[in-house]
Amino acid sequence: MTSKTAPMTAATKAPTEAELRAAVRHHLETVHEESNAQSLQDEVDDQLWAAAGALDAIWQQEDFRPSEQKAYDRLVDEAIQPLRNRLLRELPEAIIGIGLRFAAEHPDAPRAVAS
Repeated sequence: MTSKTAPMTAATKAPTEAELRAAVRHHLETVHEESNAQSLQDEVDDQLWAAAGALDAIWQQEDFRPSEQKAYDRLVDEAIQPLRNRLLRELPEAIIGIGLRFAAEHPDAPRAVAS
């Protein structure tokens, strides 16, 4: 997907923090719906559980007894949930921070126009 940019003119100005927050929120909430991809939360969950899959080289989960599977899932979940929550909270702030720094360093950079 390509963005149209405004021509460089005296009217071009850096986005405000409110504009950046709205754009990031809109992107994270809607871009996946438009492309039929998973939500950011689902993608984060999938990747974190996939990382825990490194333990598959040690244990044969398919052969776990129900109590073992329950214990394993609980331990993985206890480790992953704090990471997941922190990532979902901090990622938008990090992206906004990038935008604020870029806007401060390049206030006359061409802006995308709404389509």
